[in-house]
Amino acid sequence: METFNYSVIKSGMIKSSQYPEFNWDGTTSADTNFLQSLYEKMKVEYPKYYKMNELCQSGVLSALLSLPKNYEVDYDPDKLGLIVQNNSSSLVSDFPYSKEYYCTREKIYQPKPSLFTYTLPNILIGEICIKQKLLGENFFFISEEFDLEPILDEVRFLFETGVLEGCLIGWAEVNPDNINNFFFFLTPDSFNNHQLGEQINQLYFH
Repeated sequence: METFNYSVIKSGMIKSSQYPEFNWDGTTSADTNFLQSLYEKMKVEYPKYYKMNELCQSGVLSALLSLPKNYEVDYDPDKLGLIVQNNSSSLVSDFPYSKEYYCTREKIYQPKPSLFTYTLPNILIGEICIKQKLLGENFFFISEEFDLEPILDEVRFLFETGVLEGCLIGWAEVNPDNINNFFFFLTPDSFNNHQLGEQINQLYFH
């Protein structure tokens, strides 16, 4: 039995431990724009959402599905942290950016500045922290694959030193053909579960 909140958003699947009403296995409808549908079903009112790329959109929704319902009351925002990993950095925006950047003999054509913003992978943690008011430590790591052990070591240290009292952790991998997000929220008490790492890996790899 898990002792932490988690959510999974993949192409064709949505699962949340605390919001089962939003769970979707991709077989109940022919909806292809499932992120937009999820946004509407959750009744999120955040106009900036429509300006984000898919990496940030999926990350913001993953955070909403994974954070405790009363986290803004139960935790000091200055002690709420965020750690995110992925493999492809911001390639989902890098490719469109590079296509819009070209030269002719007469002129250099440059992409819109708003598109450049999303060629920085840490924009994802910025968008989540702003939307959810997570004001503590935050990190973005590029990793070949989901690598849990060093993340847990870092979070345990931040808890033991009193820097954080809650931390949202996620893997957010988005490319033009696929979305693979897995987010979960830990507190110091989570580490009383001696099977914590095993349970998290089981949820991700199965």
